[in-house]
Amino acid sequence: MHGAKKYFGEEPIIRAKVHPAGVETDSHFYSAMLASDGCIYYTLCTHKHDKHASMCRYDPVKDEVKVLWDFGKALGESNSRMVSQGKSHAPYFELDKKLYFSTHIGYFVTEKGSNKEVPASVIPSGYKPYPGGHCASYDMTTGEVTDFGIPVKGEGIITFNMDKKRKRLYMITWPSGTFAYYDIEEKRYRDFGPCFLDGEVGKGARYLVLCRALAVYPVDGSVFFTHSDGTINRYNYAKDRIEKLKGISMKRDMFGQHDPHKPGHMAYNWREIFWSAKHKLFFGTHPRTGYLFSFDPAKPEIKLIERLSARPIRESGDYEPYHYGYGGLSLGLDKETIYYITGIPRACGQDPRKYGHKGALLKLITYNLRTGKYTDWGIIQLEDGRCMALTHSVIPHPAGRVYIVPWIVNIKNTPENDPSQIDLVSFPDPVR
Repeated sequence: MHGAKKYFGEEPIIRAKVHPAGVETDSHFYSAMLASDGCIYYTLCTHKHDKHASMCRYDPVKDEVKVLWDFGKALGESNSRMVSQGKSHAPYFELDKKLYFSTHIGYFVTEKGSNKEVPASVIPSGYKPYPGGHCASYDMTTGEVTDFGIPVKGEGIITFNMDKKRKRLYMITWPSGTFAYYDIEEKRYRDFGPCFLDGEVGKGARYLVLCRALAVYPVDGSVFFTHSDGTINRYNYAKDRIEKLKGISMKRDMFGQHDPHKPGHMAYNWREIFWSAKHKLFFGTHPRTGYLFSFDPAKPEIKLIERLSARPIRESGDYEPYHYGYGGLSLGLDKETIYYITGIPRACGQDPRKYGHKGALLKLITYNLRTGKYTDWGIIQLEDGRCMALTHSVIPHPAGRVYIVPWIVNIKNTPENDPSQIDLVSFPDPVR
């Protein structure tokens, strides 16, 4: 690429391919997964009050994207004139050929004078308030969607996980931070009320940013989530209650100094976390530093492993460019390689924080848990020169490609005026 050093310096390049869905969209959040049929299922989201998110399926064999439906149609809200189900803000989970998912509001505002995202106080003319996020399932065989209803009226579902053994769906709602679950066999919800003080609408010391990832422990059914002050909380399955985990915290000097009651960052929450049956541990990342850690709930104990940030960020000692941290973290098919998507400044010497999520370009990092080998594979770039600015998912596929759903941007444009295309993108898996 002509003039590439202006943007990339000597960074290596990963050549990628886009798989367009042809959907009008402006975002993607966490909801992408590899299903047992070999296809990638993902959501294309929107922040508009009158447009619902769309569920898509990509078939690698046919190299074909199909838009299955939008959430309004699937959940009976197409003609409701209510604020839309604009997002799915959590992964899908598969059980018995069904995909379980949740929905979230996309229409909100940023509070003046702060970085706090809050529900819009004024609903557009002719529309009713947001009804609340749904939990539902999609039958991959029949195409049928089953709606389990709304757990908390007026609240979106910001994170969601599944205990497949006990057939439970767990969630945290936005903005209040209510913890709830849905028992699939008993067909009932239980709502524990707000578990984050006043959540993301709190004022002063009552504000806590919500945890974006629930950790389901398959051994005893516990579910763990963090507070921004570093507290680790546990839903105790046997006692059916929430309790603070004693003698352990996510707060570390290495993670920096953060005020947990100020918006605009995740403080001492974990960012992403997943269970490894092989290692009998959870692995997760801290958002601002990109540190990989292990969490052993049996002890309980947290151990820092390695910083997964891009090489230039590690060398400079800077925080991760995106202020909320990067959500693309997964375990590879070998059960040893961790894949992480992170960023570097969009142009050499540029401060990415000036431009929000578009201020940085994406790189692929891998880390092998067995050998301890860290590898920065380079910047992800399409053949037409466009790059990726942010993604909240990374999926290694058995056929030898890696899939992400990023913001696609033109680095020749100024970040604040650069329109984004959000679509599925793939590139060769360098580990295979």
